Amino acid sequence: MAKLEVFNLKLKRNRFELSVDRLVIENTEKIAVLGENGSGKTTLLEVISGNLKDYSGNVLIDGSDIEQLKKKTKARMVSFLPQFTDVLFSQTVYELVLLGRYPHSSGYFTEQDKKKTLEVLEEFGLLDIKDVGYFELSGGQKRRVMIARTVNQDAALSIFDEPFANLDIKHSLSILNRMSLTKKTIIASIHDVNLAVAFFDRIIILKNGSIIFLGKPLDLNTEVLHEAFGVDFKSCSDRFVFA
Repeated sequence: MAKLEVFNLKLKRNRFELSVDRLVIENTEKIAVLGENGSGKTTLLEVISGNLKDYSGNVLIDGSDIEQLKKKTKARMVSFLPQFTDVLFSQTVYELVLLGRYPHSSGYFTEQDKKKTLEVLEEFGLLDIKDVGYFELSGGQKRRVMIARTVNQDAALSIFDEPFANLDIKHSLSILNRMSLTKKTIIASIHDVNLAVAFFDRIIILKNGSIIFLGKPLDLNTEVLHEAFGVDFKSCSDRFVFA
């Protein structure tokens, strides 16, 4: 279970302010977060994942305040893939993805952890490079490794900040299909409006730190998109294109 509730959230940074009066995401929902650069997508995701703490308001996971959860408990409930990830030491693909199992471990990895890791590597098409060092990978391969590690964490709520950066269409669609089928709650910031419409249950659109749209893909219209991005769109069947 992973129901997310946000109440009276405010966070100020210089001239930017994130403000969300109320946001409820139900268990197993798939939510896309859209908005132009600087609209507050990353800030919102960092707050609801428990990685930013200088805010007022409440963020609840299944009724528990995320700030009150112990580190390992939170990691079992919420996984977060940031937009940029740093790897400080030379590790293999297998070693990095195995680290996703840490919240479930008692100081060492079990055979079940290792088996689960190999299954995830196979699912993401990484099994044949499992012994390759991370620094030897292409940008797209690195991103897939980090997505696989996040998935291997097996949290009830998974939050992804621009997961498809550096990924080609084939791998992006493969991961989107997986997201749409999982029984987990998924929140992901993306830039492609049509992918959001095709694969997600609801869409959040941010502008200047505020939610200007929260609804189902069928409720999205060209006026909202123009307000959000400042460019003209037109609707063509089930797609939006630039006018």
